[in-house]
Amino acid sequence: MEYRVLVMNGQRLLQSIREGKWITDKVDKAGAIQPGIYPLSHVPAAGRSQRHQGVIIHVDREHVYQKSGKSLVRHEVREFTVIPPAGQLVDIFYQDGMAHVVKASNVLGKGVRR
Repeated sequence: MEYRVLVMNGQRLLQSIREGKWITDKVDKAGAIQPGIYPLSHVPAAGRSQRHQGVIIHVDREHVYQKSGKSLVRHEVREFTVIPPAGQLVDIFYQDGMAHVVKASNVLGKGVRR
């Protein structure tokens, strides 16, 4: 099944395709997510050797989807001790086999930390 997040007018809509039509399954606040259409079906896994700074687009049972730069990446939920909520700007990095999250309030500029 195909999924996407549609962001407009400050709202975040989770949609799936059924019988050839996009159906809205959930609506909530967009937070820091910029307006646009974010397809979730074929998002590549995040590189574990890189830091990924950007807004969380969607979280489901298995994955955390993040807009990092101009592209989307997905992280495995099981690798987080604390799962960041959708709409939050975060920096995610991997250490000792786990994903670690630094909130945007602790991130300055291009990955410089206080």
